[in-house]
Amino acid sequence: MLNLANMSIGIALFQSISPYITRGAVLWLASLIGLFLALPQAIVYTFFNRKIGRTGGDYIWISRNLGGAIGTVFALAYLLESTAFYALISFFSASAINSVLLTIGFLNHQQSLINIAQNIIVNPYDNPTFNQRLIFYGISAAAFLTKRTTSLAPSR
Repeated sequence: MLNLANMSIGIALFQSISPYITRGAVLWLASLIGLFLALPQAIVYTFFNRKIGRTGGDYIWISRNLGGAIGTVFALAYLLESTAFYALISFFSASAINSVLLTIGFLNHQQSLINIAQNIIVNPYDNPTFNQRLIFYGISAAAFLTKRTTSLAPSR
């Protein structure tokens, strides 16, 4: 299925292969090649948005063109595929952000960035300490409580 959101898989691919990149690899050139290969997808999305206006995306396009049953099957397939995809993106994003914060923090002697990298956005390859787990659960609880209080508020 088509989806522009899946173009962010690049961070997962880069982080998963970066230990094996050899000397002389040109990341900016690889990014331009990836952009060139993604342009047909953007053109197809633009075409579908112009042809079938005011829609939600893939599921609607497939359902209107091929039927509701096939659209439902594709929507469920996308749901299953997205579960693993978003888990990979989360894992590799945390790893990338952690390494960037540590690098900038150590090079510029910024203790605040080092503290964030070591306590909040931790390396997913390491086991979290007890204090890190408390921070994670506290952030999660705050997010759920905020969501709960905003969803219970009367609509205007």
